[in-house]
Amino acid sequence: MARQTTSAVLTGKREIVLQSFPLPTIGETDALLKVEMCGICGSDVKAYNGHFNIPYPIILGHEFVGWIEEAGDQFLERHKLRKGDRVICEFTIGCGECYFCKIGEYRYCERNLNYGHSVSSNVPPHLWGAYGEFVYLPYHSSVHKISKTLPAEAAVLICAAVGNAIRWIKTLGKVSMGDAVVILGPGCQGLSAVIVAKECGAHPVIMVGTSDDARRFDLAKEYGADHIIDVKREDVVERIEEITEGQMADMVLDVAGFPEATASTVELVKKKGTIVIGAMSGQKTPMHFDQVVYKEVVLIGAYSHDVRSVKPAINLVESRMYSVEKMVTHVMKLKDVDEAIKIAGREKEGEQSIKVALVPT
Repeated sequence: MARQTTSAVLTGKREIVLQSFPLPTIGETDALLKVEMCGICGSDVKAYNGHFNIPYPIILGHEFVGWIEEAGDQFLERHKLRKGDRVICEFTIGCGECYFCKIGEYRYCERNLNYGHSVSSNVPPHLWGAYGEFVYLPYHSSVHKISKTLPAEAAVLICAAVGNAIRWIKTLGKVSMGDAVVILGPGCQGLSAVIVAKECGAHPVIMVGTSDDARRFDLAKEYGADHIIDVKREDVVERIEEITEGQMADMVLDVAGFPEATASTVELVKKKGTIVIGAMSGQKTPMHFDQVVYKEVVLIGAYSHDVRSVKPAINLVESRMYSVEKMVTHVMKLKDVDEAIKIAGREKEGEQSIKVALVPT
């Protein structure tokens, strides 16, 4: 009988339970990762609350770090790894065969192969998400070796926080020295964006949130934010107009996840400026598109990270120039996954979380 492993399975809206699965037999082209830690993404919270069309039952979890437990020789050769290496994985798996995979845009794999979001745990070998003890790694996974001494709390943020920020701020937003950057939303995405914007030479970098985000505001300042705007106390448009001497922002990044924030971006950006929207609210968002036209705004949707942003993200996090692990405010055990998701979703009074992470035991 095959060895068994435990994962947390989302069986329906707000219903998550621990289940046992057989550990898969690993061949020449795949691998098995032993989970060290997995972050709870805001999209996981939305999935838990039924805001996304996902295939139940499903094992959530795509922000993970762990160790290569077993692997075939072809897998190891492809990824330049050895058994026992410590690795992180990008969100998208990819099939390696469809049009988008072949042109390097595997984020849009036609088979929609992603960790923790698109493949049901009913599909063998079942372990398609990291809320558990092990994750299955197919041949085309984007796997990256990392330092064995890096704090796990920092490692879980490399791809889906810092990697996203590099792609959204630098690659898509084309931020350069002296650009005024406004970041809506002081979660992990926004805080990572502060770091990347400062690394690009942006000035001023302006973080926008609410007075409920005092702990996050403190980290934003530590990471280099030049101004903090509390929307409950100040008029955001007037304040940014004052800071930029009427020019408004060269680039606005929306990672707040609320329709109101997305709609406001066109008021905050300057003529010929750029808006990058990296958050999904799960709702339709009205926007004043006459202003998009009049200002000739570049409006870009930003979906996930890729190897071109993850590689520099590894270098940046491993440099230890920024204590990104401070964003992880709660580390909880897998058995407490339901409570952990609720804390991440700010349902627990008195729990001021930024990033909540799970460990298997």
